[in-house]
Amino acid sequence: MKKHPVASVAMLFLALASANADVCSPPRLLKIVVEDRSPDMSGHDYGALPRTIYRYRTTFARIEEPIDAANNIHGLIVFNEPNAWIVNLSKREGTHLVDNTPPLIVRVALFADRARDESFPRELLSLEFGCEKEFFDRRKAREEPVPGNSSGRVQQTFAIGEWKAVLVRQNSALTPLLALLLHGDKVATSVTYRRYEIVAADMKLFEKPLGIQFREGQRK
Repeated sequence: MKKHPVASVAMLFLALASANADVCSPPRLLKIVVEDRSPDMSGHDYGALPRTIYRYRTTFARIEEPIDAANNIHGLIVFNEPNAWIVNLSKREGTHLVDNTPPLIVRVALFADRARDESFPRELLSLEFGCEKEFFDRRKAREEPVPGNSSGRVQQTFAIGEWKAVLVRQNSALTPLLALLLHGDKVATSVTYRRYEIVAADMKLFEKPLGIQFREGQRK
């Protein structure tokens, strides 16, 4: 089964809200480009194409999908709490949602596609794009050399039961290179970071997309 792309599962952040969940609040605008390199994902699959994520403070996020020509979908999600706009740019149509449930914060979890799996540890859903290292630091995960790697890479690991999250980066940098989710000794999810940088704060990224026919939806 083809895995859900980032934007397709972004709405699952509604299931992540928890009084004990971490709050991701990048103080400066982050631009993150990722690729899904999980074992069940072919490099030619739509789900493996690069996606761009913007994160800023607690209330702003933007997720840009690549074009899925086969299904006439070009996904875009813009979060500007309490508003969210879910758009198909190919058809110039979308849904506008209003969040009426405090706290009014955006969550974009790395493993959001696991949110509806009740057996999956809820705490691992707190690992979010834009606050990866903070997640591991809060849990006092030690930095250790990546086994068998001589390029100066280090990793931090946090495990709950049979599940384990791993973050890999260069020792001299704070930004991620790779995030892994392991179930037992098998890699379940592998996210490769192509870009991770601070960019100039352009608040137009989080405005209502223009030229789109919106219908009103409801956030539960």
